[in-house]
Amino acid sequence: AVQADLPNTITRGVALSNLPFLMSLADVPVTGLTVSATISKDGGAFAACANSVVEISSGMYRINLTSTEMNATTITLRFAATGSDDRFLSIVTQPT
Repeated sequence: AVQADLPNTITRGVALSNLPFLMSLADVPVTGLTVSATISKDGGAFAACANSVVEISSGMYRINLTSTEMNATTITLRFAATGSDDRFLSIVTQPT
């Protein structure tokens, strides 16, 4: 399972691989989406993520975040796709 590979603590400035998230429409998982990912670091404007979103299955998707993208205290991700509700995730990192 992808989630089992996640660290217990997310460290600032360290790349984060295989971050899983669910895409759904009215709480029903949606497959086959082309998902765009944007990131806001420490309350800044949203900008495109460096890596593309990859579908896992059953409405689950994943993304790899670079060390540059992870170089902030508070990170907010927005995942959007036609045919799905937007998904927002916030991460609070720990210092190295």
